[in-house]
Amino acid sequence: MLEHLKINPESKVPKYIQLVDTIVDYITSGNAQISDRIPSVKNISDKLGLSRETVFKALNILSEKGIITSSNTKGYFITKVNTSIQHRVFFMLDKMTSFKERIYDGLRFNLDKNSEVDIFFHHGNKKVFRSLIVENINSYTHFVISTFFNEDVSDVLNLIPDGKLILIDQKEHGILTQHSQIYQNFENDIFESLSKVSSEIKKYEEICLVAPLTAPHKTSVMKGFKKYCSFVGTKSSTIDHTEIDEIKKGILYILISEKNDDLVKIIKFCRKNNYNLGKEIGVISYNETQLKEILEGGITVISTDFFKMGQRAAELINNNETGSEENPSEIIIRASI
Repeated sequence: MLEHLKINPESKVPKYIQLVDTIVDYITSGNAQISDRIPSVKNISDKLGLSRETVFKALNILSEKGIITSSNTKGYFITKVNTSIQHRVFFMLDKMTSFKERIYDGLRFNLDKNSEVDIFFHHGNKKVFRSLIVENINSYTHFVISTFFNEDVSDVLNLIPDGKLILIDQKEHGILTQHSQIYQNFENDIFESLSKVSSEIKKYEEICLVAPLTAPHKTSVMKGFKKYCSFVGTKSSTIDHTEIDEIKKGILYILISEKNDDLVKIIKFCRKNNYNLGKEIGVISYNETQLKEILEGGITVISTDFFKMGQRAAELINNNETGSEENPSEIIIRASI
């Protein structure tokens, strides 16, 4: 391969881009096969009169696009002869749910056709989170990540180079690199949503926010909840979801857990005691699903547009842009209130 690589010193095109192009030209010419070894950084540097830094920069771009891979002891090897891939996206969630799958759909359906997406999960484990990012730091052009930790992970996120990080769902602070964020404003969303159904809320004696102690967004939701209750002067309470066994008539329950356990408990209680959901007991749940649309005549939900969240991430990648914006949320009113 080495003898086929060429650089034009007079060209205005940066030398590392020229090196990327000449390697790609060689691979697409049909002369290369998967697992073929790329010449060493030293050999390329000596042959073309380039600095090692320039060579590394070019090889990193090829690695990000999945065209080559590196071995610490053996050098670089060709992993793909289809070099048309422009964007290779590292997509990481805490876990997969039906509504988070909508983020994935919004992302992959709206990326340019010459793009690839690989999905990873950190399960709320910072050690796993760090390991996955460190191991793949040079293998992707973009990192689309939902954190949802109860601890600061900015030290890990700051490892990702400028312009490559897109944070989704939960807003993060302390990021020093150039990045994007598409996030939910949990405090404002619950305040605005409850304000739209104040007339329905009036028939209940009390509003109870059921918030798991471990929910990363609990604090923000609680601020908006207390702000609304103070504003309208309604009786309110907050309990952990482990305390929801004591379900009472005349209360509107707001459920923010990603699981449906709390919702199932309330529905079973209503059926056992012949209470009508939406009259004697009310429920507002978080995050829209098809099940909530049909269950008990329909469960009222506060939900962001998860598909749009993924779509906006794709648009930032396609257009090579960065930005920070709130993702829109709405309350979908159904029979449960």
